[in-house]
Amino acid sequence: MNILQKTRREGSTLVVTLLVIFVITASIGIAMHVTSTTLRQTDSSRDFSALESAAEGTLDFGYGVWMKTTNNYF
Repeated sequence: MNILQKTRREGSTLVVTLLVIFVITASIGIAMHVTSTTLRQTDSSRDFSALESAAEGTLDFGYGVWMKTTNNYF
């Protein structure tokens, strides 16, 4: 009877250990997913910011050329 109780304790220890490993693995997987998603969003944000700055610069340049051209006619 003593051997049977010892075997049950060892079996339950194995189950608890496997559950802990599963929880840790799931937590690491979730953290990696959140981090990669944030990285993609940040990368897209940087691209958008650079594109916006380039567009504003082009508009400013075009406005300057237009103002210079129209001021020469008046």
